[in-house]
Amino acid sequence: MSVMAKALASAVKDAMMITESPKLMTSEKESELENTSAKRSQANILQLLRESPYVGFCRHAPPSPVVKFAKKPTAVNALPTFELLEGEESETPEAAALPGSIADELWATIFNYVAEVPLIPVLARVDTGFNKMLCHAAAWKGRRVIVPTGALQGLAPVLDHWLAAWELASKMVIPRSTQLLSEVNRRAPQLAVEVAWRFDTHSKGEGVQVIRDGASVRRTDVEDVVVLGDAPLVVEQDRPAFMEVRLDELDDVPAGDGLNDFGIGVTACAPEEIEDLGAVADEVPCSWIVDFSKTSVCLSVNNNLETKGVGISASKLANGDRVGVRITPKGDAVEVFINGQLCETLKIPAMQHIPASARLYPVLDLYGRAVQVSCTGAREPHL
Repeated sequence: MSVMAKALASAVKDAMMITESPKLMTSEKESELENTSAKRSQANILQLLRESPYVGFCRHAPPSPVVKFAKKPTAVNALPTFELLEGEESETPEAAALPGSIADELWATIFNYVAEVPLIPVLARVDTGFNKMLCHAAAWKGRRVIVPTGALQGLAPVLDHWLAAWELASKMVIPRSTQLLSEVNRRAPQLAVEVAWRFDTHSKGEGVQVIRDGASVRRTDVEDVVVLGDAPLVVEQDRPAFMEVRLDELDDVPAGDGLNDFGIGVTACAPEEIEDLGAVADEVPCSWIVDFSKTSVCLSVNNNLETKGVGISASKLANGDRVGVRITPKGDAVEVFINGQLCETLKIPAMQHIPASARLYPVLDLYGRAVQVSCTGAREPHL
């Protein structure tokens, strides 16, 4: 059974337990349930209506530099779905066991536990009735709606349809797009919006290639391997600046001098303000960079080595590891996380603290063993 089917089955089981609670049932329903429970087996209750057709689809179209929005909401017969991230399409789910009859509001509550934008096409294939549930505002109530970078082109024409479904969401997280941000603010001004960074196709060295709509970056040469994020890190009262990447591919033999590895950190300069990025992350202006070497990690401030730590090193990293850096609230240290665990705290000299008001942009270089790296989208460390 697929992960999606297991999640739905688990949610259905919990929902059925809720409906059987004495607090939620009238005495008449209790009597009816007792009279019929012996006649209806669990197998019959969870029997799939096999005549139900699969609905929904994933459309594959070449990317366009301009997203096109519908001027007016259009009537649709089928659920408007939109493209998934490249390489993240889910397989058609196995035949799932569906309850014979559950109220729409309860289904919407079930969906609230599993609803994610990339799962919309998957859920839409399960049953025709799921179309209505996916558009139910309760299914997304209180959730962060995260729009993947690869979904912009497909979402734009049906934006009105989905903004109505997301009206009760706690926040909408979108990749940097002036058009999309403007349209969301105009059509749903009550909806909180957060812009998530991705790798900037315009602020990078010639030795790296931005792929998967900015979700990943790949090294193509051993020189000029620095790349910036296209939006600042989100800082809130209870959430310091944090960025995290996943090491998709590491070489067995490091490129370059064989001792130093990749660098990760932040800059207080917006990408459009920087004329010369330099060859590696340390050379980016107004930057605080954690450099990984074979035996240690070092903090460089404006291309000057300031602090060294031996709690972690490049030699201890493997494919699939997540590397994150967090700026302390006072701006006096950079914390280094591996797979969500704090491994090192690098102090920043007093005269070089990171200003509290600074807008910090991600900086990365693919030196040493790093071949391909992806942004995880994490807002804070997690195991």
